[in-house]
Amino acid sequence: MTRYGWLFWFPLVAVICVIVYELLLFRKRKLYRRKKKDTAAKIAHTKFVRNLPEYKKARRRYNVLLFMAAILYVAAGSALTYLTARPISVTESKEEKENRDIIFCLDVSGSMNSYVEDLSDAFINLVKKMDGERFGITIFDGDYATLSPLSDDYSSLLNVLEELKDSHNFNNYAKALATAGNSYGVYSSSEIGAGLVGCVDSFDRLEEVERSRVVILATDNKAPTTPIITLTQAAQYAKERDITIYGMNIQDLRSQDTIDTGTYGKYDDASAIEFQEATITTGGAYYTFGDERSAASGRIIGQIMSQEAARYEGAGQLIRNDVPQIAAIVSAILLVLLVMIIWRLYL
Repeated sequence: MTRYGWLFWFPLVAVICVIVYELLLFRKRKLYRRKKKDTAAKIAHTKFVRNLPEYKKARRRYNVLLFMAAILYVAAGSALTYLTARPISVTESKEEKENRDIIFCLDVSGSMNSYVEDLSDAFINLVKKMDGERFGITIFDGDYATLSPLSDDYSSLLNVLEELKDSHNFNNYAKALATAGNSYGVYSSSEIGAGLVGCVDSFDRLEEVERSRVVILATDNKAPTTPIITLTQAAQYAKERDITIYGMNIQDLRSQDTIDTGTYGKYDDASAIEFQEATITTGGAYYTFGDERSAASGRIIGQIMSQEAARYEGAGQLIRNDVPQIAAIVSAILLVLLVMIIWRLYL
């Protein structure tokens, strides 16, 4: 492939012009010879010379060299034209998008205390790998609060996540949100739907259509009997804003294979099924911890980020690079051979 492919028409036009010129010139010479008296000097006994084996051999060699010179001339001209047209290589870049916003939406109810360190470590590793994406942290229980708004200040985000790992800080967050001082009073269960809405409202730049927006919701899925906002309603709220929800249900003991195949078995929990369907509605996915506890968070977050990368892999960018090396080498070789043959013809 070349940048200036139209240059290939030049040799073709030049060849056509030369052929037309030679035909016209040949016709003109033929007519001229008819009118002109033949005054050329005749040389006797040339037929004898032309019949000599040495002469025939030299004549054949000359014709072969002349034919090769013509072929090399055309080939060298084509190679130089190709080089002038700037040959390029086209590759598709499928790098992961950097214009991504991710909200870590964490349930800080008391039952989550034993999981917060594992979750925080997993997100710390994720933040350390980021390059250009924005990350935010929102926590909820009876109410929600933003610990860190969306930001690419990774050092500040890491500090917040390190503080969240501390059980003393975590318990303080849990107490503050459980007794949030609003009309709902003290909560015995987490308002997961309302918390998810709060996480969705943490996004800014909603007018930028090209941005990828993701909420990673980690909860034990213990909601009140009559929640303020259901998970289904919160998921619909996120979907309307083109925000993808990935759910991590700490208390769901089913294996991920059971979830993926749709086999609920003995763990036919209506709230877990609602949680799963709510995340799928937004284009996200639902994950369980199963029997794993220590390494589950990192594994799940790795799966979530891999799935997100695959979602945007098709939007690659074509990269064009000049590759004149081969054309230049071929042109140089052909020109050298052409000069050698022409030099040989004149010997």
